[in-house]
Amino acid sequence: MEERPRKREREDDPKDQESKGDPLKRSKTGLTLATCPPKSSVQPGKQIKLFANFFPVNLGVGNQVEQYDVQITEPAPETDATYEELPRSLRGGLVRAAVGSGVIFYFDGNSIYVFSGPLPEKLLTDGENVKSKSGKSFDVRFKPVHARQGRMQNPEFINQLYNNILRKLWMTLGLKRMGRGVFDVSNPVRNKTLDHYNVQLFTGYKAAITTIMKGKLVLNIDVVFKIVHTKTVLDMMTTTWRNNRDDIVRNLEGKVVMTTYNSATYRVEHVDFNRDPRERFSKGKKGQEVEISLVDYYQQYHNLPVRAMDQPLLECQLRIRKSSSGEGGMKTIYLLPEFCVLTGIPADFDFHAFRRSRTKRWCRPWSACRGSRREQPS
Repeated sequence: MEERPRKREREDDPKDQESKGDPLKRSKTGLTLATCPPKSSVQPGKQIKLFANFFPVNLGVGNQVEQYDVQITEPAPETDATYEELPRSLRGGLVRAAVGSGVIFYFDGNSIYVFSGPLPEKLLTDGENVKSKSGKSFDVRFKPVHARQGRMQNPEFINQLYNNILRKLWMTLGLKRMGRGVFDVSNPVRNKTLDHYNVQLFTGYKAAITTIMKGKLVLNIDVVFKIVHTKTVLDMMTTTWRNNRDDIVRNLEGKVVMTTYNSATYRVEHVDFNRDPRERFSKGKKGQEVEISLVDYYQQYHNLPVRAMDQPLLECQLRIRKSSSGEGGMKTIYLLPEFCVLTGIPADFDFHAFRRSRTKRWCRPWSACRGSRREQPS
């Protein structure tokens, strides 16, 4: 029997020989497979200069943070309340009065972190007797925490500590926290384009302190903006949506509103047409709740008279932080549309006109770098 000629090996195939060195090859199925190019075709990259919004946090030479545990006792206790049951505002006021005005510190409710050097020896040995606003007397003592035993060796805790201090600074500057950013609600941006759509712009910052290599602290900060409507939700219900319940529900549920009296933001879960401002709710500490209507609440606590008694209520969910007793979770609250405004960009907003109107306030990254560093990145 005559032997058939053997099939030529693939490495001898001229088509394969031609495809050697080519990053694209064709397989048996007709699909193009990508392979790594030969090393000879790789060109060296070009070095570029990058700028990031990271700024070093300078704590000063030899400025070490000192940690002390706080002990507050009442010489003649009128109740059996423990230290944890004392209001946090009371504890903070007593500690502030004990250390004096010349000490830079942060109090987290249990420990004090001093940034201006160690506390005087007298406070550590004898403590300080402080009277509260109600006239009660308390003994405040400070116990130093050894550096190896304290939490200052934990980078995660250091980041948390300095970010809490940063939030205190935002509050001191009068900035309002909304979501992850802080905004200047007292000085909104207004122009013809924004006024045409009945909106205003809040400028703010989104910042965080973090630790990079070798334990160095840096501040990462960026500029953020928030668009807020100037018409109240009640005005939009009557004029824009003409009291059409379907339009009201479609345009409000799932949206974020901001209250006009304290600039707090909430997400609307449901529009309740079966309730009105005469709705009553419980207010006060546990065991001391008092029934009060929404009309009386806004009049007594915010000095805001309610003018529309037939308006529906906006149902929102409020997250309650866990207290020392372990209570926390979600709580349902009701807001009046009369004292709320929508946030976000309107559906018919003209972005082209907005970009033309913002040229004086916004600049490109290299322009900002040139203004701060006096150089332009190549």
